Amino acid sequence: MPKRNLITIGVADTASEAASLMRKEGISQLPVVDGKVLVGLLTEDGILQYLASGQQSRSTLVRQIMNRSVSTVEMSSPISTLNDELLKTGSVVVIDKDRQPVTILTKIDLVEYLIGQDSKEGAAV
Repeated sequence: MPKRNLITIGVADTASEAASLMRKEGISQLPVVDGKVLVGLLTEDGILQYLASGQQSRSTLVRQIMNRSVSTVEMSSPISTLNDELLKTGSVVVIDKDRQPVTILTKIDLVEYLIGQDSKEGAAV
């Protein structure tokens, strides 16, 4: 699994704060947490749709524009599950047993992992 700091945003943060954070960190998606639990995902597409709607307001909260349907896998999920989810959605949030986000994986992460494997079968995320 890639070793990088996961940046998250809270449900009560503003959309403006989220856009600024994404720009500052050079990232295209933010796991949205309520406390420490994953409850959604905010993507560049979500921000663009929000801005294009003409309804933007400084008080719009992340919870109002986040995607609540998030593709997730657990740390112990088999590579085949990860592969299936990545083919459907392009990215997945890896969560721990308490639904706390650990990292985001994309297709290139899986490619790099598989290239580095010694053809082990049934390897976990």
